[in-house]
Amino acid sequence: MKSFAVMLERATLGAFVGAVIGWLAGIAYYFLISVPSAENMSPMYRDSFLCAEGQAPMAFAMLGIIVGIILGSRIGNGIVIGRKRSERDEKTHDMWLW
Repeated sequence: MKSFAVMLERATLGAFVGAVIGWLAGIAYYFLISVPSAENMSPMYRDSFLCAEGQAPMAFAMLGIIVGIILGSRIGNGIVIGRKRSERDEKTHDMWLW
């Protein structure tokens, strides 16, 4: 049960970190790429284009959540496996001391 809690904790942390990083990347994309490219458009298309591109922060945040959960659970799995190996090595080492 403890190993599942570690994996769940890391996956949750990964989701939050991924969401924040994704949101910031989406904001940067919108203001650094979408808005300057919309200046050359006609006013009729500019509003529609910027409205559609305004969804970028949410899309990047969703992508960040998915990637964060995957990476976080993999890190948590690595921690659990590392703990199990160290416990096994410790038991094996104790057997050779006798």
